[in-house]
Amino acid sequence: MAVREYEARRKEVEKARHLGVPYCPKLDKARRVAERRKHAPFKEIAQDFLDYPKANKRDQNDGQRMTRLLSTFGDKVAAEIGPQDLEAYKATLAVRLSPATVNRDLALLKATFNRAVRAGKVESNPVKAVKLFKENNARTRCLTDEEEARLYEALPDCLKPFLTVALNTSMRWGELARLTWADADFYTGTLHVRESKSGEGRRIPMNRIVRDTLRAVRREQIQQAREQKDGDREILSPLLIYAPQGGFLRNFGRDWYPALKKAGVSDFRWHDTRHTAASRLVMAGVDLYTVKEIPAHKTLTMTARYSHLSPGHQRQTLDRLADRRDTHPNQNQGEQLTRVLAPGKVAPEGESANYV
Repeated sequence: MAVREYEARRKEVEKARHLGVPYCPKLDKARRVAERRKHAPFKEIAQDFLDYPKANKRDQNDGQRMTRLLSTFGDKVAAEIGPQDLEAYKATLAVRLSPATVNRDLALLKATFNRAVRAGKVESNPVKAVKLFKENNARTRCLTDEEEARLYEALPDCLKPFLTVALNTSMRWGELARLTWADADFYTGTLHVRESKSGEGRRIPMNRIVRDTLRAVRREQIQQAREQKDGDREILSPLLIYAPQGGFLRNFGRDWYPALKKAGVSDFRWHDTRHTAASRLVMAGVDLYTVKEIPAHKTLTMTARYSHLSPGHQRQTLDRLADRRDTHPNQNQGEQLTRVLAPGKVAPEGESANYV
């Protein structure tokens, strides 16, 4: 490689001398970089991003989103893609996809160009000039008790523990599906999520329902392992909740959506189990800060959207002001005010109810 590089440089020097111009290594390098930037196809920078070490990238939907991007920009040179092209792409997606999905595609495109800029394959990032859609993620669809009962009956046996644990822990689907028996500490009564959406681990307390559900699942696993007589295994799967064959539960929607239809539950997604759990905590009188910690919301603003679900709790809090009247020195002040008709006029005794 050193020899080839030397020969290439020598030929450049000879060419410069033949033309009668001075040879400058820095200008030559800049020319080569500019030439490379001019001809780098989008396919190349997209593949560079997908080959980025997975330890630094956790989003599993990049492949699907990149397929959409390649279908539009795959045949173009990266340097020729401008803000006007991205605005047209954004408008096309907005017809059939949600604003959040379009924004995720643009975010992926922006990250792809950023990496290409660092690699010297493009000069600038055109996505910076594109304004993202305003997202409205304040969805609070909650499952009623009647809907929960119908849905539980409609679900196959392998999904019933999922629903029970989710409604009692507010765990995400990915967190729940990856839990192993090593993550369940029945001594301290906690579930250890090793990697959450934020990339950090957390511990979730188990209530009585969750403990009973998981113990029943373990007993069932032991029974199935004994019936199969496959060696001396104590359990069928290391996962807490698993597919009928004992592995990771895949093709979740194949059983989930028919169960929703059978139960007559509309406009309900699995992620709404988190909303349901949080809303039930608020309606039970739990303070918002504690509710924020259980679902691991990033900000208290995300939890505050459930505050309107607890009017009874707010009414009880305000009733404490009325209870102060029993011990307050001016405890008859309220009764006196109800008898006031106007300045200087007081309702006759025994007729205050008629004046109020």
